[in-house]
Amino acid sequence: MRPITSALAHPKTSTVQATWRLPRWHPAYITATLMCAGVLLRLALYLSNTSFWIDEAMLAQNVLHRDWIGLTQPLEYDQGAPLVFLFLSKLSVTMFGGSEFALRLLPLLSSLAALLIFQSVAFRLLNPFAARVAVGLFALSPELMLYAGEFKQYSWDVLIAVSLLWVANIGRRPYKLAMAGAIAVWCSHPATFVLVGVGVSLLFQVDLRTRWRSVLVIGATWLTSFALCYVLFLRTLARNDFLISYWDGAFLSFPTSIDHVIASVKTIYYAFRRPFGVEGEWWMLKGFASVLFLAGCGLMLLRKPRGFVLLSLPFAMTMLAAIMHKYPFAGRLVLFLIPFVCLIIGYATAILARRVGRLHPCATVLFVGVLFVAPIGLQVKEWTHPRREEEMRPLLQQLDQERQPGEKLWVYNRAEPTFRYYRPRHSFSDDQIVIGKPTHDDHELIATEVAPLRGRMWFIFSHHFDQEESRYLDELSRKGTFIRKVSAPGAVAHLFKLPEE
Repeated sequence: MRPITSALAHPKTSTVQATWRLPRWHPAYITATLMCAGVLLRLALYLSNTSFWIDEAMLAQNVLHRDWIGLTQPLEYDQGAPLVFLFLSKLSVTMFGGSEFALRLLPLLSSLAALLIFQSVAFRLLNPFAARVAVGLFALSPELMLYAGEFKQYSWDVLIAVSLLWVANIGRRPYKLAMAGAIAVWCSHPATFVLVGVGVSLLFQVDLRTRWRSVLVIGATWLTSFALCYVLFLRTLARNDFLISYWDGAFLSFPTSIDHVIASVKTIYYAFRRPFGVEGEWWMLKGFASVLFLAGCGLMLLRKPRGFVLLSLPFAMTMLAAIMHKYPFAGRLVLFLIPFVCLIIGYATAILARRVGRLHPCATVLFVGVLFVAPIGLQVKEWTHPRREEEMRPLLQQLDQERQPGEKLWVYNRAEPTFRYYRPRHSFSDDQIVIGKPTHDDHELIATEVAPLRGRMWFIFSHHFDQEESRYLDELSRKGTFIRKVSAPGAVAHLFKLPEE
């Protein structure tokens, strides 16, 4: 069997490959430089060892305190993750302990492996110039960087997606594709969307038109594996009322009216902002990558329909699932689509840069440079103003030094997962801890929450709503006396002396 998309890279059938050679000032070591930059940035983020934020802590509690069989059951804190990811994370914890480094090891390795495999995929699908653009975008993507150092499954989803593209382009036998897809649905929830693109692209193969039984066997194997996975695990997750409510704004509507169309376009736009380059300051030239993405879709549809099907159908299937309220179309949940975006943008850049270069020799450099303004700018912003700052670990270390005998701890409800993760490292007994209840910024609920509290007490906040901390402090000030506070980025503890009676 020929590779599914070999025509994209074959010089006899690829318009870009046949008509344009790389300028001499684009040496091959540019690829190595981009790859090294991506690897070093990912390692730097991992080694920075920031505290877990709420989502990481919630998933960590499940992995740490459940056995292997327990991980097959619905997770606490309304969490959801692929079974293979949970098992590999449990293996990491078993081997290396329950530290942040151990739990984040799998996402880091997934991101590094995805970068290496993506480089191979890009050079198989595109000409060298286009491939280097795609590799650069992938290596410097702020979103991919963020989740490379975070204990969630999203980097793992990206690895599975690029691995399926790689298998599709090297596979010589139908059973390899059948087995790869059957395993992938257990590894990654959105792998099914990628398989649709791979499967439909099979229909473009000349040799497979005469071997339709192979196509049927591959499709039946994938469908059977997915059906089994859905019945055993995904069905419960798909019916989780909390998750459906939480992601309600990330589902799409059937286009039955202009309002539904506008709402769906807004949802897609917000999902595309950070992963796909339409967010940032004005000087980052936000949206330029999005224009190239749309241009790339059009150009690939006209010139390379086989590649268009392979790279665009995962988008279409994700949107269809969002319309059916089965899968949210939201930023981190569509992280697995970034490789497809980078490949399509790289394809468009190679074609358009050739035309721009006819205007002036430096025009190509400027054209490509503009494309990288947003990724680099967002990288700088992410390092200087991190989004994930809930430094509960240093806060509790300060409390160990500041807290006097007899002083109790009250923990804000949304700070409880991170507090619970770091608590074993400190000597806080159960009778000294009060876990707050959800108050959702409601004055009456906050007053009811504070009313029974007595004595000297530290009030710990992180991941709180905008006004909720100040409203708690107002209520506490009316009831007692503020003494002092200790703080860390994204986390704070206030000491109050409350009446004993």
